Amino acid sequence: MPDGHPTDIDDLSIPDHELLYIRVFPDEDSVAHDTVRNRLRPTTGALKSRDQPLSVDLSSLCNPEQTRDRDKSQVYHVAAFTAGTARRYGCRIARDPLNATPTCPSNLAHAVVFGNHESGGLIAKSQSRRIAHEAWIILLNENTSLPQRTS
Repeated sequence: MPDGHPTDIDDLSIPDHELLYIRVFPDEDSVAHDTVRNRLRPTTGALKSRDQPLSVDLSSLCNPEQTRDRDKSQVYHVAAFTAGTARRYGCRIARDPLNATPTCPSNLAHAVVFGNHESGGLIAKSQSRRIAHEAWIILLNENTSLPQRTS
């Protein structure tokens, strides 16, 4: 039961059209150019975490800048995908508001996306890859060198 949630939970109070924001590490290996949709998107690796569910923020409770600024160690990109996209690929979503700690403020927008890996993480080819191809970079760190190739 990762993060204290049963991995089969899916909070249907989070509608399919809800945008889920995720921080993306600011390097060229984390961003790909989608020539079909003519936009930047996160790479599969940027969404892959086999050892835990994917940490996201609900767009109804915050904005992309708040998601980016929750971790001041880097100036992250922020990507978005819909809850419906995650569900279409077999993922489940649960609210997971975080209480304030001595080093971090509270985050009422926090949620987790459970994949089909036994740890609750996303499966690379069937989940993180497909979601990455439908996601897009909604907030770009302009100081990052970006890829020119299709990925």
